[in-house]
Amino acid sequence: MKQALHAFKLALDAGVTIGLGSDVGVFAHGTSYREFEWLVRGGMTTTQALQAATLVNAKIIRMEDQLGDIWPKLYADLISVKGDPVRDITVVRDVKFVMNGGTIFKNL
Repeated sequence: MKQALHAFKLALDAGVTIGLGSDVGVFAHGTSYREFEWLVRGGMTTTQALQAATLVNAKIIRMEDQLGDIWPKLYADLISVKGDPVRDITVVRDVKFVMNGGTIFKNL
């Protein structure tokens, strides 16, 4: 992981576009939230890490006109957490609400 973290920092410093998508390592099912923490540990701000999972990923797959943000007529999967992930990225460990395509799948 030290080598991966070093390579990540080099890429970040070089301006490489980085999306969130489990390339950081293999995590057990249901624990992929840990990638957010690794992005921050590697030097991203919490905002950059959240954008890596949304806006940046949408741009990478050339679908930013359809998803990656919250606006009318854009397709959005939404989650909510207790706390502010911009202040503490670890709050994404405990998702309280999940909506996919307008259907609520989890609402605690």
